[in-house]
Amino acid sequence: AASNEAPESEELEALYDRLLFRLIVNPVSDGGVSSLIAATAFSSDQAQDSEAIPLGLEDAECAVKGAATVTVPAVVVEIFKDCRSYLASLEPPEMVSDRRLGQAVRMLQVVAWTCGRSQVEVCDCSLLAHVFWQSLESR
Repeated sequence: AASNEAPESEELEALYDRLLFRLIVNPVSDGGVSSLIAATAFSSDQAQDSEAIPLGLEDAECAVKGAATVTVPAVVVEIFKDCRSYLASLEPPEMVSDRRLGQAVRMLQVVAWTCGRSQVEVCDCSLLAHVFWQSLESR
């Protein structure tokens, strides 16, 4: 899912919390419209290619099973706790929901698994910069 704006109501906040990655993307400039259309329009090559979608449900199930074998060391758990505490200390406080914490740790397990590792590493936590923020000021 994508949105051009941060939510401004409680109902939208709950939906926004379910979107794990948060990236600020500026609108395409007038000069970039042609490139955007060329990059996103369907082509006859895609219509003939039965492998247009390289990943399927079986691939996702395999990734979930593989990620479940990845351990999360105590140092990474401490980073999660520190991030949550820091964001809660901001004015105004920014809360990291339990749902978002769970999604983030599973995401890091998938990252480690796709890199062929058996445990999450501290460097993986750099991705949390795109996960935990709620306002532009805290990002």
